[in-house]
Amino acid sequence: MCSTYSLTMALIPPTIQKPTKTGQAVKIFDTLLKVLEGKGYHIFADRYYTTRRLIDHLITQELHYTGTVQTNRVGFPPEIKSLRIGHMETRH
Repeated sequence: MCSTYSLTMALIPPTIQKPTKTGQAVKIFDTLLKVLEGKGYHIFADRYYTTRRLIDHLITQELHYTGTVQTNRVGFPPEIKSLRIGHMETRH
């Protein structure tokens, strides 16, 4: 039995992906999450979207986030660059 599902998705053409004050990831997630009412949902995404700004924004919306992280992203601790994580291993 599956306890998760895809609720919504959108294709964002490169022609409308202009820089925003809050960041592109925040803009995209705000668009996709408009259909959610209530708090406490858990969002999963890949490293393309994982930014400190997005995570901070989702916290204010009382949403949880799990995602992979690019080691060169701004706003994450420098220790993240030296972590050696094995296949299917996670760190919190």
